[in-house]
Amino acid sequence: MICRLRGNIQFCDQFPFEKLCRDSSSTEPDTIHLTIHQRLQAYLKNLSDFIEDGMKCIYYYEIKLKELFFLLRAYYTREELRGFFQPLVSNDMQFSDFVLKNYHKVKNVKEFAELANYSISGFEKKFKKVFKVSAYKWMTEKKASHILHEIHTSHKPLKEIGWDNGFSSPAQFNDFCKIHFGITPGKLREKKEFVCKT
Repeated sequence: MICRLRGNIQFCDQFPFEKLCRDSSSTEPDTIHLTIHQRLQAYLKNLSDFIEDGMKCIYYYEIKLKELFFLLRAYYTREELRGFFQPLVSNDMQFSDFVLKNYHKVKNVKEFAELANYSISGFEKKFKKVFKVSAYKWMTEKKASHILHEIHTSHKPLKEIGWDNGFSSPAQFNDFCKIHFGITPGKLREKKEFVCKT
């Protein structure tokens, strides 16, 4: 089972992931393998069952990821966690946290670079290094995910959803949905899904 970790990671309110950065030492090994605790094994079994049932809601997985970190903090020592997460401990945490806290405030990569006090090329280079994908693609995927969630879970008119997400016309909004979901916003709303898909 693979989890993609992207910024703002906390084991609990009193132990943010950044604390591992402050406590880290260059003399520690690159990687430590953790034995799976029985409570964590039960968590993984439960999560696997939901995946097999077709659960594909990104918001559900965000909750489960938080639960995973609570379990890690509860059943492993700080030393074990520090060794296990050593490859992730870096100064790039500050940049990724900035991105996750501010991406919804900007409309495009140019505005994002200005907000971060980077040149556009410098921002794109840093973004690609940290997130392993271009800033434009990442922002577009986030936008698509947010739009899909709104269409499936809100009663807002589709025109309003399009306008709120920066589209100047219903036709432009329709084109975006066709490209990313294969169908129009109206067809997406008509579909009676068990979960919201990404």
